Amino acid sequence: MIILHSTEGQLQGALNWLCNKESKVSAHYVIARNGTIYKLAPLSMATWHTKGKWHTGEHYNDISIGIELERYGQLDYTMQQYEALAELVSVLLQSYDITTITSHAELDPNRRSDPVNFSWRVFWITLLTQEARRREQQETKNR
Repeated sequence: MIILHSTEGQLQGALNWLCNKESKVSAHYVIARNGTIYKLAPLSMATWHTKGKWHTGEHYNDISIGIELERYGQLDYTMQQYEALAELVSVLLQSYDITTITSHAELDPNRRSDPVNFSWRVFWITLLTQEARRREQQETKNR
């Protein structure tokens, strides 16, 4: 499972907070507004980004990959963020048995609303476009 979040703060502050053990929150990745991807923890390690349990009874943090998107104020996500997220998700989908991509808000609607103003439409179109290009390149290579 991949769970998307928004930082609600600028990059450096978010990185400092997510890497501070005293904050008791963390994530596997942060994607900056310029599209740079920061890996904060190995995927083999549980990070603390979502409270609660999946329908199987497993804690979300034990069975998920947490991805934070830098966002603050009224700024929308950048196309560079959508492209980086789609690339990262594509790699994760190829490497792991992931069946769910969701938001923090979807899992905890009474307490959370992030990623705020995220366009699932833009994300899915970007991901599918990248996947189509990747397959086309692979087919060309195999000819």
